[in-house]
Amino acid sequence: MTFATLKHSCAVCMILLALTVVVCADDPKTAKPETPPLTLKEVSWFAGDWEGEKWGGAVQETWSKPSGGMMMCMFSYTKDGKPVFYEFLTLEQGEQGLTLYMRHFNPKLIGWEDKESPLVFSTRLISAQEIVFERNDPAAKLRIKLVYKLAAQDRLSALLEREKDGKTSVETFTYKRVVR
Repeated sequence: MTFATLKHSCAVCMILLALTVVVCADDPKTAKPETPPLTLKEVSWFAGDWEGEKWGGAVQETWSKPSGGMMMCMFSYTKDGKPVFYEFLTLEQGEQGLTLYMRHFNPKLIGWEDKESPLVFSTRLISAQEIVFERNDPAAKLRIKLVYKLAAQDRLSALLEREKDGKTSVETFTYKRVVR
């Protein structure tokens, strides 16, 4: 077999392989089933009041029950009895699933982010009691991953992983459910 014949045979095989992939992808019997979009009902275990300790102070998150196609959250960090910063979050239902929107504020409610640009996170469910929010901002060389896990009915953990300019930092938050 000459090199030209071998080269021609390889090209024919590659074309046949590509056609097989295209045909199989369009065939409902061989196509992978699409994962249905994530819904608020699947993450309603978030709802409630959560408190913990971090950075030498107190952290608190309050998540609303799903309503109107969204859940909202208020986060506060206080130290020595004084507010340090707040977060306001909404978890919104859309056609493609859930999207998390976040804004930070100082104690006088002056926003950190530009008023036209909240932080936007994609969402995926790892298990029935673990959800991941991710944000990738190539322009700022920043990647943020926030993982919430319901450890028990009264325990919630959050892992915040930030990668900026190739350096990674990880913070862990442990919350206890508060019944008011």
